[in-house]
Amino acid sequence: MPRRRQDAYAERRRQIIAGALQVFSTKGFIGATNKDIALAAGINSPGLIYHYFDSKEDLLRAVIEQHAPPMQLLAQADELMTLPPEQALVRIAQAYLRVMDDPKLGACMRVLIGEAMHSPEFGELLGMAGPLRVLGLIADYLQRKMDEGLLRPVEPTLAARCFLGPFVLHLLTQTVLDLPGSPEVDAASLTAAAVTIFLHGLQTGGRTPAAPKLRPTRARGISS
Repeated sequence: MPRRRQDAYAERRRQIIAGALQVFSTKGFIGATNKDIALAAGINSPGLIYHYFDSKEDLLRAVIEQHAPPMQLLAQADELMTLPPEQALVRIAQAYLRVMDDPKLGACMRVLIGEAMHSPEFGELLGMAGPLRVLGLIADYLQRKMDEGLLRPVEPTLAARCFLGPFVLHLLTQTVLDLPGSPEVDAASLTAAAVTIFLHGLQTGGRTPAAPKLRPTRARGISS
């Protein structure tokens, strides 16, 4: 495909993804139609969407992959596997806590989570589109570090869920449910505490891991 056509193809995909994000944020995935998405994307024919995406489900995956920070971890998998736990777990935590930085993605996730609570079928689809893929990556990372003797052997998928728990809870209470929180629970302090406590539980020696040093990060929509 010539470069000009490639650029045009990629730009049209971006338009459709942006339109889908907008529609999913208001009508949800189940209620969204191709006509709604085409109108939001500024394209004339709803059927044209299938020239760029295999299905509506494929479009949902593309929206999540492009906009959700944790999905970027999948593209960084090889590098992530080389990092020591103190660094890799901080990177993972920070990716999760950036989910709501983008107001458009935050609005979309609130609606999609609400849909998933009422539709087990959609809940499974949403999980397969993003969260379960990242969970698998984290479990693979933990297994790698257990094999290297850096972490005590436990069931890696359960360990991955235990690690993510505090961050998922924080996002649900602070940004989805908008519940009041404690002023000391911000992104940096939560990350440092969770990583330290998690590694203390899986340490192989007698030392307690030092709290990770974090670079200042923006935490819009995350801080209490």
